[in-house]
Amino acid sequence: MAKKKIRFTNFWGDEISKRQYVNDKIRVLSDMEIFSPNSIVNEKEQAERLRNLRHLTRKILMSCETEVQIDNLARMLIVGKLSPEVFVKKYYDRING
Repeated sequence: MAKKKIRFTNFWGDEISKRQYVNDKIRVLSDMEIFSPNSIVNEKEQAERLRNLRHLTRKILMSCETEVQIDNLARMLIVGKLSPEVFVKKYYDRING
């Protein structure tokens, strides 16, 4: 039996792929400066560290099965319940475990 490809719905009601949906969430998080240089103290490590946090966050969101899961995890970052670093530490083990 072929696996049915799940489609996600963006803000405007258009059906898009999961990758597009997650990329839109990462873009929103970046626009809100969730991944900002101010979140990392050592300036030398900032660019690489921010790139890594963005990559791992995308990977965590891609591991989700539904829009609701993706939205809830993204919301944690948006409302400031978790910093990007704590978020990655908390959820990355779940997808690799």
